[in-house]
Amino acid sequence: MRAFFKGSQPVHAKSVFLAVLGVSSVIVILNAERFLIDPHDTEWAHIARFKWLLLAHGIAGMIALVTGPVQFSSRIRRARVKLHRVTGRIYVVAVAAASLIALYISAKFEPWPRNPPWIAAIAIP
Repeated sequence: MRAFFKGSQPVHAKSVFLAVLGVSSVIVILNAERFLIDPHDTEWAHIARFKWLLLAHGIAGMIALVTGPVQFSSRIRRARVKLHRVTGRIYVVAVAAASLIALYISAKFEPWPRNPPWIAAIAIP
């Protein structure tokens, strides 16, 4: 792994990437997903009809986001092949579940067609 030297402590590119990813996640939650932390937001009235589906979608997405990066670890791939394969299968199931739930929520609870370019994008193989 290539390291960037700052003073006497090496800072690895992977560590910098993870730090930027964490800060970016917090910024997105505070700006675009503010309703998640504000119980008085008007978005909750809209979400109330499918809140349990949205929770399942969020959990499946979280599992995918946690298990996905494990697949890129060459150390785990070499040393723990079975773990790599199991997390890979969990990742595929989580992505499939999250995407199918999202499609169902979009088709059933959102004005149709909500976003035609998005619909066209998922239809392209």
